[in-house]
Amino acid sequence: MSKKLPELPFFGQRVEVYKNIDSTIDRAREIINDSPDVALIAAFSQDNGVGRRGSSWFSPEGGLYFSIIVRVKKAKAIASVRAAFYALKSLEDLGIEAHWKWPNDIICSGGKAGGIIAQSPAPGWLILSVGLNTFKDKKSFPESVRDSAAVCPVDKKQFLSGFLKDIKQEFPVDKLSSGEIDYLNSRLTLTARQCRVGDIQGTVRGIDEKGALLVESSGGKTTSVLTGSPIPVKKAPVPEDTLILVDAGNTSTRIGLMTSGEITKTGIVPSGEGYLDSLEKKINSITGGKKAAGSAFSCVVRSLEGKLKKTLEKYSRTKPLKISHKAVSGLKLKVKDPSQLGPDRICNAAAVYHIYGYDCIVADLGTANTFDIVSCSGEYIGGVICPGIESMAADLIKRADRIKSACLGVPEKIAGTTTEEAVKSGLHLTLTGQIEKTINEIRKELNRDFRIIFTGGAASSLPLQVTQENPVDIDITLKGMAVIWGLTNKSNLL
Repeated sequence: MSKKLPELPFFGQRVEVYKNIDSTIDRAREIINDSPDVALIAAFSQDNGVGRRGSSWFSPEGGLYFSIIVRVKKAKAIASVRAAFYALKSLEDLGIEAHWKWPNDIICSGGKAGGIIAQSPAPGWLILSVGLNTFKDKKSFPESVRDSAAVCPVDKKQFLSGFLKDIKQEFPVDKLSSGEIDYLNSRLTLTARQCRVGDIQGTVRGIDEKGALLVESSGGKTTSVLTGSPIPVKKAPVPEDTLILVDAGNTSTRIGLMTSGEITKTGIVPSGEGYLDSLEKKINSITGGKKAAGSAFSCVVRSLEGKLKKTLEKYSRTKPLKISHKAVSGLKLKVKDPSQLGPDRICNAAAVYHIYGYDCIVADLGTANTFDIVSCSGEYIGGVICPGIESMAADLIKRADRIKSACLGVPEKIAGTTTEEAVKSGLHLTLTGQIEKTINEIRKELNRDFRIIFTGGAASSLPLQVTQENPVDIDITLKGMAVIWGLTNKSNLL
């Protein structure tokens, strides 16, 4: 055990203070079964700090990193929101005007200065962890995060004393008071901004008494979101007039109609016998037989490109746009041979850059699972192509004589007691393991905390906790196609 330092306030029945530790969260997990009702583990540097979504939390010497163990009746999502309230009030008392990004980021001077994690590793227990950049400048940060990070050079003891003074053994309570709601809403950075949380997109209207984020859709419906990780959405360069969008994949084709900048109608046509007839019928149904101002198509099956173009010409007043590496996307394609880059992947990358604008990985789960990496400056860095879960399931049925079917989705239990249950568990673990490993390796290699956007048919097979933490945008390929059409035809853009 590292040498204990006495400068921080005593809290609860057990306090451990370290000059350096691997992770205060890991230490809290180690002692939770032998912990008093309230305990504090604090450190001034960490070797393996943990952030949300399993990312690393850069924890150099001079910062403040602590975890509180609290016995609770039931851990609730409100815990991280209430902790944000305590952190903001403590900073305010020290003369720092801070803001927060729901549910757990502390913002100072426009950058991220702190983070909060609330987790319940065992029934009746809550571990509340906070990291705050209390050092004087940002020189300690890697260049990749220096622009987005911020510092709060406050006295560690004073901040922690202020943070701890209102925490009681029954933390967290069920509801926020009206005063707490008003205070938090006045400092919420997302208010009135367009955001996407999971598969919900709309304008943020604040938080409610349970700490849920209130998101109002374009139709006026307000949804309360208890957990998730919102991403602000930018206004993309899309056409004002109607546009027919066709994404032709290996196993199916997705068709969309964009009107006034929004995908208003969609349809899917499976590959196989009678494909082109079915495609034309679906387009006719979606458009009502009327011609659109323009059209665009992405096709990974080269033998279909000419036929798709002829079909779209019947329903478009302008020449259909074929998506390729030569199309105007606003991206810098940092790959050895851009001509090898699939048009659907170009559409995905263009969409995350122009709509989200963060360092992003777009994970398209289909016949193949593709992971495309795009920087906030519009660089397409590269990607990973893996076998898709549906392809693996089909091949398993084909090759294994005793396996007749395969069901995708989240199993009730991992250890299946029938062949069907075992196959479902195996496919689930293969998919989630592939995603987790791929994303972690990309983040590690490039030293960036990339946000993840999921799309593709197999995204519906992901566990709820994954889709709550990461936006799911099934129409992202079509949206990227519309962006590229808009950049190519710069008139009549929204």
